[in-house]
Amino acid sequence: MTTNQIAKAPRPPTFLGIGSQNCGTTWATACLAQHPDIFIPDRKEISYFDVDYYRGWDWYLSYFAIPENYSAWGEWSPGYICRDQAFERVTKQLENIRVIALFRNPVDRLFSHYWRFRAEGATHKPLLQAIDSNKEFIRMSLYADDWGKWLRHYGNDNCHAMIFEDLLRNPLAEYKKLFSFLGVDAAFEPDLEAAKQRQNAIQLNRRQWLMDGVAYCRTSLQKLGLSPLVGFAKRVGVRKLLKSMAQPSSNGYRGKSLTLSERQMLYEKYFENDVTKLEMLLGNRDLSIWSPTETP
Repeated sequence: MTTNQIAKAPRPPTFLGIGSQNCGTTWATACLAQHPDIFIPDRKEISYFDVDYYRGWDWYLSYFAIPENYSAWGEWSPGYICRDQAFERVTKQLENIRVIALFRNPVDRLFSHYWRFRAEGATHKPLLQAIDSNKEFIRMSLYADDWGKWLRHYGNDNCHAMIFEDLLRNPLAEYKKLFSFLGVDAAFEPDLEAAKQRQNAIQLNRRQWLMDGVAYCRTSLQKLGLSPLVGFAKRVGVRKLLKSMAQPSSNGYRGKSLTLSERQMLYEKYFENDVTKLEMLLGNRDLSIWSPTETP
């Protein structure tokens, strides 16, 4: 190991990926990690500022005890963008950082989020009923107010927004922009296919009814005031066992999709105004690609 490869004292990150969930952040993080000038910790989603804050600053910094040969280092925890407490903690402790966000068609993000919950036995309800009972599905697809908050604090020059659909259409061009934003060699071309192997594929179960039953039982017990039984079942691994019995499929949604009318209803009811606000925040960027004119 050469002198400049020896790990040094921990240093606060120079950038943060803050969101959004179910928008391709795992793929993007894997591509960042391939760059020789960028350090990404092995742990996926450290989530210090929203989930593990109680572990302390030294615990967080321990992930960044890195050699001096890196020009940029950071992590991507997609829950940061929409959690006010995370924003307050980040802005208090990290003054000079660059911020990255990745946004996706809000209806597609919602649908992906829903099926991830459904596959894990977190809900058994049809989509519209699930939305009514869990506002998080909608909340996490509303980007403008959250992104505006980060923009106002760190400034346009230190904030970089990516659009998932642009990333799919021309990934090398989008990563070139990202590398340039981070101040590293923009000519580097990541191995896109290798990075995609690390992405979080939604795996609907072959026996989805089994996981729907798990969600139904949990909801019923909670309504009866028997939440401690839910916690006990989780501790002894009941859901994990049933998940293995449900046999996750590698076929993703297995043909599940929204009709055009369903997409239009969701977009117009929940997201259209927010998309207009986001376009303005992104310098009047045209996001008409998200308008539900045809099924994806």
